[in-house]
Amino acid sequence: MFKNIKINLKKILAVSLAAATLCAAGCGEKELPDFDYASEDLSSYVTLPDIGSYTREGVVAEYEKAIKEAEIPDSYIISGGSYFDFYVTAYIKNGEEFEKYEKLSYETYGSPISGYRVLQDGKNADFDKCLMASVISAEEAAVQPRTIKNGKQFSFTLDIGADNENADIAGKTLKFVITPVGYTAPLYDDAELNVYTRKYFDGVSNKTTVEAGDGVFFSVVATADGAAIYTNTNAFLFVGDNSLFPGFDEYLIGKKVGGSNFSVTFSNDAFTKGNGLFLANGKKVDFYINITKICDTKTLPENDNFKTVWELKEYCALESFAKEYLYDAVFSDAKVNSYPEKGYAKMEEQMKEQLSGNLDYYREYLEERLGDVSEEYVFSYMQKEIFGEEEYEDAEALIRSVVTEQMDYIIKNNVLADMLGVEYSYEEYEKDIKALVSSSYPDYEITVEEFESGMLGGKHYWYAYFLYDKIVEALADKVI
Repeated sequence: MFKNIKINLKKILAVSLAAATLCAAGCGEKELPDFDYASEDLSSYVTLPDIGSYTREGVVAEYEKAIKEAEIPDSYIISGGSYFDFYVTAYIKNGEEFEKYEKLSYETYGSPISGYRVLQDGKNADFDKCLMASVISAEEAAVQPRTIKNGKQFSFTLDIGADNENADIAGKTLKFVITPVGYTAPLYDDAELNVYTRKYFDGVSNKTTVEAGDGVFFSVVATADGAAIYTNTNAFLFVGDNSLFPGFDEYLIGKKVGGSNFSVTFSNDAFTKGNGLFLANGKKVDFYINITKICDTKTLPENDNFKTVWELKEYCALESFAKEYLYDAVFSDAKVNSYPEKGYAKMEEQMKEQLSGNLDYYREYLEERLGDVSEEYVFSYMQKEIFGEEEYEDAEALIRSVVTEQMDYIIKNNVLADMLGVEYSYEEYEKDIKALVSSSYPDYEITVEEFESGMLGGKHYWYAYFLYDKIVEALADKVI
């Protein structure tokens, strides 16, 4: 639910910045006094749920339910943590010929391998690489994820190490023919989980050279046609996860702390829309990598109770889900009984001003293109553009729904923060809002006051916005 609120508010903000300018000359001549939500006791306005009713067991059950209910596409790209169901026929190379190897074959007349977790077992790293990357041999340098479709076969070969515990295949070359039959994506891919896992390696001793499985802190800049198309100045990954793209991790192996360059030419369909490297499709891309720290993942801190990186990732996935789920659940279960009169009147005034400015803007816009248009047409058009509303609401109803939604967000966040003992001063807020303004509009001179006034609720909304991260952390600490 919270995600939907943020999306709507971003739409409001985009146009409200313009509206604030339009209203500056003729709106708010008798401005009402402000209402300070952060310093007022708002507890009487809200009925809060019992936090003790939210349990770790309940969160785990919801997490497992969310995985089962995840949409399964017709074609997909496997990532670490995926559940993969497939039939496989294995062949072992004797001389120049491949002969069927029954012990590793699960064919269409039998039962498939079900619920295989990609990258869970480090012993299968080369096999998993071939599932994830579009290669026919683990020895290939991969630069493209493998797009998989259920029922469509693919194959690859692996050279098995001489020290393999299975004497039949030790030192031999195997060929695997894979028939995909099912797939369940993880709720969070490795790139998302790395945001959480990196903190566990802040105190881990450095290594001098990158090896498979290591945790690596680095920055990366990718350029194509002379322009930067991807930048991450604070990146972290586990080598072998292929969390950026297949082949990137292999490039890191053997590197030391410091900078280096390499180039890759990608196919036209290497990355799907929404991927940070989507602009790399069909281009030669130059990568500059600066490694700042190399961590041996075998030295996970004992007091963190994780024996392997896999266990750490599983915990971080649950932690990430818990933060989103718990906030949404508690926010939804908290009920606003009434609104402070001064606060409601002030926000209603702001909403009317912004609505007036937006109506003037869209009237002028539409009349330039269509000629004379009715007030109702302008209002309906504006609702679709700003709020994404398909059904027409009159002005009074629209003002009421937007104001109450915004006030619910502000009031609930402030009351939840108080209940959880969250501390957040206005001094901290001023630093955070300045940073947000500079990062949101790096090419424009926008003051904090202009930025704040563009959002309904002004600084009170943004104060509640910054409380969100602190609330989700506090809720997760209590329950997980």
